[in-house]
Amino acid sequence: DSGLLVYDKVSDNFNSLESRLLNSNSLSQITAAFSDRSGLVWLGHRNGDIYVYNSRTGDARKYGEKLSGEVSSFTQTPNDDIYAVTKNGDIAYLNTDSSLKNHLYLEIFCKNTSQISAAYALDDQNIWLGTTGNGLFLLDIRNGSCKQIASPMSEAGNLARANIQTIFSEPNSNITW
Repeated sequence: DSGLLVYDKVSDNFNSLESRLLNSNSLSQITAAFSDRSGLVWLGHRNGDIYVYNSRTGDARKYGEKLSGEVSSFTQTPNDDIYAVTKNGDIAYLNTDSSLKNHLYLEIFCKNTSQISAAYALDDQNIWLGTTGNGLFLLDIRNGSCKQIASPMSEAGNLARANIQTIFSEPNSNITW
C-alpha cells in the first residue's frame, strides 16, 4: 500500500505522496480527489478528513475541520468557491485558509436522497448532486432549496432512480454529462 501515487512524466516514475502529509496512514483511504483552478489538489478521506496539496511547492497539509462522513466529491464554482460533499449529505464551502465558511445539510432539504456520489457546480448558485439510487438533484446554495430532477421514461430512462457516479461538463460548451 503506497498511498496516493503521483506520476512524474519527466522522470517516468511514480512517487508516493504519502510521506509529505502529516499522517503517514492518511492516504490509504482516499475517497475523492479534485484539482482546483489555482493548482491545489484536494483529497477527501473516508473518515471526513480533507488534505490539501500544492503540486507546485510540494507543501501538503491537513484541512482544519473534519466533515461528518466519507468525502465523496469536490466541485468548484465559476467564482472559484470550493465545495466538498459527503455521502451522508454534508455539503461544506471550503476556504483555502482551512476554515469552513458554511455547511448545508442536504438531508434537511431533500428527504428522499441516499448516498451522494457526485457533485458538479453548474454556476455560482447551483450544484448538481448525483446519488446512488435516487438520481439527480439540483441544489440552490443561496437558500438551500433542492429539487429532484425527473425525466420521462421515453427520453432518458428513469432519472429519479438512477445511480449517478460522476458529473462533468464539456469545456466551452453547454453540455453536462
